[in-house]
Amino acid sequence: MNSMLPFDGSGYGQSCYWINQAKDIGAKNGEKCGCWDENEPVIKFLEADPFHLKIICHKKKDTCRKMFAQTENELTTKFLLFYKG
Repeated sequence: MNSMLPFDGSGYGQSCYWINQAKDIGAKNGEKCGCWDENEPVIKFLEADPFHLKIICHKKKDTCRKMFAQTENELTTKFLLFYKG
């Protein structure tokens, strides 16, 4: 799995865009984790078939959500539409 952090070489602005998208989609779906106010969520690429983005908490706490299924699905769809045009 590759991490989609701002230090991934693709550009700080691009990484921040997708992190903010994850946070916005999570908030809309009621899946935003409280820890995201202190630490940005981490987005990982799952190179499985089908391709999927996985969202995890940077510093996992007992109070963190365990899953972000709806947010991951929407973010993956948005990501694929953006890059496949």
